[in-house]
Amino acid sequence: MRDIELIREVRRELEETGYETFVTKNIKLSFNIIARKEEKAILLKVTANIDSLSREKAQDLKKLAYALKIPPLIIGKKGRKGPLIKGAVHERYGIKVLSVETFKAVLKNGEYPIMYVKRGGFYVKISGESLRKAREKMKLSMGDIARIIGVTRRTIYAYENDHMNPSLRVAIKLEEILGISLIEPIDVFKYDETICENIKYDSGGDKITEILLDCEYEPYRLKYAPFNLVAKKKKQILSVVCDVCRNKDELSLGKINILSKFSHLTKTKGVIVVERDKDIDKEINGVRIIGLEKLASFLEKLG
Repeated sequence: MRDIELIREVRRELEETGYETFVTKNIKLSFNIIARKEEKAILLKVTANIDSLSREKAQDLKKLAYALKIPPLIIGKKGRKGPLIKGAVHERYGIKVLSVETFKAVLKNGEYPIMYVKRGGFYVKISGESLRKAREKMKLSMGDIARIIGVTRRTIYAYENDHMNPSLRVAIKLEEILGISLIEPIDVFKYDETICENIKYDSGGDKITEILLDCEYEPYRLKYAPFNLVAKKKKQILSVVCDVCRNKDELSLGKINILSKFSHLTKTKGVIVVERDKDIDKEINGVRIIGLEKLASFLEKLG
């Protein structure tokens, strides 16, 4: 299946379950779809072969996710090791990956995956607190459980304090011994800041990023998005999505509509900065079109 057909299929599934969507025309960008349903938003990269997503594009996707506090997801059919496993979470450069079938099951039936694939097999998330309480109720020490399961006492300690996730085999064995459910579903629509922990904002180098920094925004330059950068206000939930053009002749309704739709679905402010027109300052479809010299005062008023 070609990527463009897969993107259409995923978009259709989203819209049938009540999501509002925006799809990029260029399938080679870091994301293809932004979707929102009430307060839940997701950034999606849809590609038949997940290995086609490069590290650089994944980095762009992480920058967007971090600045917007929106979970990124990769949806695909296969990787270099074969078809993606239904009901499991795979990973590509730290970003969660789902098969199309798993994604549909989450959307339509709320069937969240319970295991993720890593080197060495299948792993699950468990409730460390439930494990500890059940062990203490049965008057078993960590050493007792460790001997029965065939792991170390330190491993049981790590499970109980949520420092380590067990393999599927170990988790099932723990449930059998303690007589309770421990395995937790993986909420693939929940934003996880740990995947973006190494993301760094741009520290300057051009006039626009310097203005953003002066106005206490953290700017993130993008290479594989339909706009130039995204920036988030330090210590506040406020983000702007920016595109840059040299003069007003480079403005187009298509460029404006992209920012309008994206900022609407991400609840951000879309801005087009015109570098060589100091007087321009207008708003079209919710997108602010402004000269470079007026950018600072606009950002200060924004919050």
